[in-house]
Amino acid sequence: GPGDPPVLAGAEAGHTLSAFTREEGDLYRYLAAINGTARIAGDMAVAVNGLANLYAYCTGEKVHAHEVSPLAAENGRVMDLVARLYGRAVLHYILHPLPLGGVFITGGLAANLPGVLVHPAFIAELREKNPMGKSLGNIPVMHVRNTNAGLWGAAACAYFMLRG
Repeated sequence: GPGDPPVLAGAEAGHTLSAFTREEGDLYRYLAAINGTARIAGDMAVAVNGLANLYAYCTGEKVHAHEVSPLAAENGRVMDLVARLYGRAVLHYILHPLPLGGVFITGGLAANLPGVLVHPAFIAELREKNPMGKSLGNIPVMHVRNTNAGLWGAAACAYFMLRG
């Protein structure tokens, strides 16, 4: 309630179904084929494993997820694609809880590919192509580099729930 400290709560928005544009139909079919499904979850494109999928799609070269980040960072086509999809995923997340105070990005993709959050395609997808326009375009997006942030948020939430 009022006066209580804010609580950092984790979310798994990367696991929601990801929207693809008409121009991205080939990518959708590629991801569906390699994952053996007709429905694409966001982490198939916007998580560390997803980054490996996008790298393979763009280059034809399969690289292990834990080795792909430096290669992706050097490839303009891969960076453009992942930044666009990641920006769209963050926008979709923002549309759910409407966190007017800001969104705190954690996780492997942002940690391993920090340039993605300032990439022009990320900004364009999040800010310029935003269907809500200026009303959501000013929500701050921040990168949390502490890998235990979700754990601390869950602990704080449990504390406040038990405190009554």
